[in-house]
Amino acid sequence: MDKPSNGPSDRRRVDRRVVVRLTLAGLLADGCGYLMVNMLSWMGGTVGLAAIMSFTVITGLVLCFLPAKSAASQTNVIGITMTLWMIGSVIVFVWADGVQQRLWIEDTERVAKEYGKGELPPDCQIEGTYRGSVHTPLECKGKVTDIAAWYRSRLGPEWIETGERKEVIFTRTQPNLPDQEIMIFNDFVFVEGTSVIVSPTQTNK
Repeated sequence: MDKPSNGPSDRRRVDRRVVVRLTLAGLLADGCGYLMVNMLSWMGGTVGLAAIMSFTVITGLVLCFLPAKSAASQTNVIGITMTLWMIGSVIVFVWADGVQQRLWIEDTERVAKEYGKGELPPDCQIEGTYRGSVHTPLECKGKVTDIAAWYRSRLGPEWIETGERKEVIFTRTQPNLPDQEIMIFNDFVFVEGTSVIVSPTQTNK
């Protein structure tokens, strides 16, 4: 018959089991929290999710090595660590969200310049990502017809033009690749002017 033991080694073993459970619970909380803010279009992106999950795992590893000489000490250490984890997760997620937006903007600019032979349309710039539309548009001061004429002068015959004055779409189909698209339209909801959306990018189809 095994004898119960209350030695330091047993206490460390119990601590690690608690830490594993807390870490798993933290990862679940990370996933649920991410789904909520992403679904509501507040924040999101794979960089943010990876960052908070990594932070949770690192916090769990640190907790494994923190000293706890008694049950009361364990409770205090775990309580303080959980508080710091919650605050730190918010800070890390907000920081990572900024990084994610920068990656989306750079990706959109790369694709837009590729379609425009190294340039963006005149009087067009990328201000930021609009979560509600899940796009990173080019915000333009010119009219739809003017911007469409600019693209028309630069795109090859493989691009098919559809639409009318209020919305013009250029589409190119290539084997084994997703369709490439340039959509130009009046957008008074997000950019309050003319919007150009290029795809595929990381934030749209």
